[in-house]
Amino acid sequence: MALVILIEAIHAVVVVVVVVVVVVVVVVVVVVVVVVVVVVVVVVVVVVIVIIIIIIIVIIIIIMVIIIIIIIKYLYNA
Repeated sequence: MALVILIEAIHAVVVVVVVVVVVVVVVVVVVVVVVVVVVVVVVVVVVVIVIIIIIIIVIIIIIMVIIIIIIIKYLYNA
């Protein structure tokens, strides 16, 4: 009788340990996935912002060049 109770107790402990390990693994996997998704989103946002800034700088440079060309033509004609 004592042996049966001991085996049942060990079985219960094993089940609890397995459940705890599974829950911990699932939580760790979920956290890792969330962190990876957040990092990817941040990287994409930063890249988009950098591209927008580069485009704005290029447009400003083009506008400045056009203005300088217009001024040079105006001075040359004058």
